Amino acid sequence: MGLIGDSGQNISYDSDELIEELKIDIGGFGDFECWTWFKKIDGVKIYTNYDFKEHESPLSTYEINQAKENGEQFEILKSKHLLELLEKQNEIL
Repeated sequence: MGLIGDSGQNISYDSDELIEELKIDIGGFGDFECWTWFKKIDGVKIYTNYDFKEHESPLSTYEINQAKENGEQFEILKSKHLLELLEKQNEIL
């Protein structure tokens, strides 16, 4: 079962490339914490990007401003959990 928005509509978002990239990173680094970018579409969080969460290099002001301009927000997730969410939002309905 895919994602269902507040309006009752099914929501799907092409995430093939992001899923493949994340699988490679998990294979190389294990289950790591990451910053995730998301948009809310019809009340559903749709994840659009991620980056490693590192104490040495937090998100830059540029990244934060770009996300806000695109209507995106951030949260921190474990990479394997993000992978599950990406696969769910990628389901063809």
